[in-house]
Formats: sequence, structure tokens, C-alpha cells
Amino acid sequence: MSASLLLVPLAVAVVSTAVGSVAEIVNACESAKEGKSNRIQTKFNNKELLKKTLIEHGISVQEKSPDCMIANLDNGKIIYERMESEQPYTMQIFDVENMDDLISNIKEIENEYGNNVQSYTYQRVKRNLPSDMYLQSEEILEDDSILLTLIVD
Repeated sequence: MSASLLLVPLAVAVVSTAVGSVAEIVNACESAKEGKSNRIQTKFNNKELLKKTLIEHGISVQEKSPDCMIANLDNGKIIYERMESEQPYTMQIFDVENMDDLISNIKEIENEYGNNVQSYTYQRVKRNLPSDMYLQSEEILEDDSILLTLIVD
């Protein structure tokens, strides 16, 4: 017997919902220019994947505590923080030099985080298959979904 498992392109889902709306980001950037800071709720909840994503973009990351990271970008600074390790991070923006570039960087980080979540999920599914299942085939579809076909003994 075979079963199919479809891993959808999480980047698409994450990009649209990972960080607040563009308007929220613009408001946070404008507030930062005035010396204020606004917290923006994100969907980033995996510390290691968020840190990996930031480093992959050449961003200097400083860990202030287990649940607080400072990302120093060329055009601003972002503090990712959460109150409890089970909660998603909030984002605070500081030292904005170029708002358009910073917003673009934030969107790129969201997209790459989604790709990293999909990759992590894909590897975890393959690594944790029960002993009575094995992978028959895998296919990357046009929309970047991954179709895994499993054989169940």
C-alpha cells in the first residue's frame, strides 16, 4: 500500500503572515526614526531557523538572552524577542537608515525563513518515518510543493 504526503511551499504561506502588514512595518520604521519603538508580532517561533536565516543573509546576530536576538542590518537594527520560548517572536525596529531597503530586507528574511521551515519539515519527515514505511519517490512540483510517496508495509 502506498500513501502520498504533500509538503506545500511554506514560503508562500509564511511570507504573507510572518510579520505584520507592510503598513505596520512602515509605521514601526517611522516610529524608529522618531526614537520610539513599536513591537510587531511575527510568526517566527523557531529560534535556530530564525538565526540561521539571518546569518544566511549576511546579517550580524547577537544573542542577548535565550529569547532575544539583535540583528544588525546595513540599513537598520531589528530586535527579535519573546516572553516565553513557546511563543513567537516580536520584532522591534531601530536605527532606520533607508526604510525601503529595510522593508525589502524584512520581506527577504520572511521568504527565506519560510524556505528554511519547509526544508526542516521535509528533512524531519524523511528522518522520522516509522519502520513500516519507506520513501518510494519524491517530486518537486511546479509550485515548489514537495510530493512524497511512501510505501506502507
